[in-house]
Amino acid sequence: NGFFSHPDSSICNVFYNCVSGRELEMTCVAGLHFYPETGTCVWPDMANRVGCGSNANKKLADGFQCPKDYPKADKNGQSITHPNFPHPEDCSKFYICLNGIEPRQGNCDPGLVYNEDLQRCDEPET
Repeated sequence: NGFFSHPDSSICNVFYNCVSGRELEMTCVAGLHFYPETGTCVWPDMANRVGCGSNANKKLADGFQCPKDYPKADKNGQSITHPNFPHPEDCSKFYICLNGIEPRQGNCDPGLVYNEDLQRCDEPET
């Protein structure tokens, strides 16, 4: 019983949940890798799995790149380490730039939309 990595070490977003001798193939949310030590899906740099590839080009498949010029502090003067940016076409999605340079896509829970002012998912305005 437990969570196990895919046997092909280059497939890092798929893992298996085994219970009573039965396996269930599972897939991490887009952009995450399975981390065997905790049995969870985490950012690729946290999983640190060999052979998985990386975001060396710093660009997502849809072309998003973290902007070089972004606010380094919020309106309260708090440092912004991982800035967020709205998705241009889907209000339930957004981008996270880890340390301002590593792009990741985020998704709001069903029924919520990304609120750029609040920098988080929120109820849609009516």
